[in-house]
Amino acid sequence: MFKDKYKKDNEFIKPDSKKLNEIEEKIRFSSYEDKKKYFYKKPVFAAFASFLILVLGGFLFKNIYINNQENNPLKSAKVESNVVNKDSYSAIYKKIDKLISKNSNEKYLTNSVDSYSTVKESVESSEDSLNNDYTDTNVQVSGVSEGDIVKTDGNYIYSLSNNNLYISKAENRNINLSSKINLSSDENYNPLEIYVEGNKLVVLYEKYSDNTSSNTSEKDVLYMYYRDANTYINIYDISDKENPKLINSLNQNGSYSSSRMIKNKLYLISNYNLNSNDIEKNKPETFIPTTYNGKETKCIEAKDIYIEQEIDTTNYILATSLDIENPYEFQSEKAVLGASDNIYMSLENLYVTSYGYEEKDGYGYDKTNITKFKLNNGSLEFKASESINGSLLNQFSMDEKDDYLRVATTLNKGKLTTEEEYTSYEYLPTSNNLYILDSDLKAVGAIEDIAENERIYSVRFDGDIGYFVTFKEVDPLFSVDLSNPSNPTILGSLKIPGFSEYMHPFKENLLLGLGKEAPENGEKTGLKLSMFDTSDKGNISEINKLVIEDYKYSYSFYNHKSITVDSNKNLISFPAINDYVIFEYSKEKGFTEKGKITFETEDDDNYIYEDNIRGIYINNFLYLCSKSWIKVYSLENFNEVSSCNFN
Repeated sequence: MFKDKYKKDNEFIKPDSKKLNEIEEKIRFSSYEDKKKYFYKKPVFAAFASFLILVLGGFLFKNIYINNQENNPLKSAKVESNVVNKDSYSAIYKKIDKLISKNSNEKYLTNSVDSYSTVKESVESSEDSLNNDYTDTNVQVSGVSEGDIVKTDGNYIYSLSNNNLYISKAENRNINLSSKINLSSDENYNPLEIYVEGNKLVVLYEKYSDNTSSNTSEKDVLYMYYRDANTYINIYDISDKENPKLINSLNQNGSYSSSRMIKNKLYLISNYNLNSNDIEKNKPETFIPTTYNGKETKCIEAKDIYIEQEIDTTNYILATSLDIENPYEFQSEKAVLGASDNIYMSLENLYVTSYGYEEKDGYGYDKTNITKFKLNNGSLEFKASESINGSLLNQFSMDEKDDYLRVATTLNKGKLTTEEEYTSYEYLPTSNNLYILDSDLKAVGAIEDIAENERIYSVRFDGDIGYFVTFKEVDPLFSVDLSNPSNPTILGSLKIPGFSEYMHPFKENLLLGLGKEAPENGEKTGLKLSMFDTSDKGNISEINKLVIEDYKYSYSFYNHKSITVDSNKNLISFPAINDYVIFEYSKEKGFTEKGKITFETEDDDNYIYEDNIRGIYINNFLYLCSKSWIKVYSLENFNEVSSCNFN
């Protein structure tokens, strides 16, 4: 089951390098027993585990709490305090040495692939921008920026393309290349995301050390490759767009997990795995993560390292903050022994989650560890760390309001049977949980054991209301009242054919759904756009829909950064297979196709994948950006009016 699902999900993963391709193949075709051995304890597999597990409880018509089923290992909502601070390197060494002895035959991997996600729209603007009407990266929380491969300030478009960064000037119908930054010629250099804030440009990238040899096993290749990653931050002065200047380059141990930015404060999360063969008691740099500020390398201080009490991995979550206006020292450096899967960040707090697995009373089941950092003008303050039942799909399984964290998990569980040296796993029906946690991450409200044997495909928290979509044969869209944290309440549901994989607040009392059509037998037939009327939260209705049989899939199902929703222009645009499609919405006419742009090329070397496509609206023009070009289209007829090629 896990093996087949993983192969299917990875059909959509397109690594940015040849080495990542090789690694994916090794993972994909490793034996089932090896996968089972590593799956529950390795965050690299949490990426595809999150596809298997339901994002959020598929809610029934009334609240259903954990029952006393014989096959249910969990009887009540459970949140456990599980972190202690180690105030000396020697204490940390003892803990790590104990873990290495316990897990001497196991290797732990980190996950450098960011989670697929669903978003709220946010438009960022520069004070210096002459073009006030433009869209930028979709983000989860307004005011909290997320990195992407394309950014704009309304006047210029910044495009990450392989090992280059292009700055192009957008002037109405024209697009002209201003400058090109050659980031690196190193094949181990992997550019990831960028940020633009004022006259500062931030480039995030990973760099790997190839420490393999002809005698290195496949499992060790995977282990060493992810272990020897560092995450880098390059800060550029772009006050002169034609002559960008590198200000500083910093780095921290570990493969890139995720990042966020609030104004000029950058927050960066990486996963760092120790080399268990090289640790030495009197050399902290062999078992403590390090940072480099451009001049010197230093270990994270012992007082800033936290250890989960029941942790069984030698991974570190490394969280740092940096003021990009003064990028010569990290402002904060914190580490937690564990591995990050997803992060959620509000304007006040940063939450980092790690996937866990527990065997108890003959059952195995998922857990999620949550670590909370308080934000204080760019500084990170450790607040709390707790463990809850179930696993998260992605960052949008979390949402904060009034200092309460709402968390949706799916419990994937099974009955364990040991035969000789192997443990078989009898899968039991999945269930789903919703937890509401206070400022100390203590559970104050919960709905558990929800929608048995159904998968949740999308979720949207919107203030005091949560919207959730499950799918088996029809699409139940549920609404949940979260206004009373101690008593979350299901308000109603709507059952229609098909399901939504992505939801987006469109206008007041309107909720956009993007997913797949499916008749009552559950067979998926085509891509589907839905508009829901949410004016009556307990009686949601689908007022318009459009089924597009030509498309079965869109990358925007899983990556919120690839869809552009401009409710002011009533436009929705996204990549679908080899096309970029633009739809207009009105209550009277529903969804109307306004344009279709084909971006497939015949040149294999320059093949354009839909995950590399971004659409930006600036005034009355659509700027379609790939790694090879930017093309400009008129919003009147969506005819191409100009272009700029990078190669």
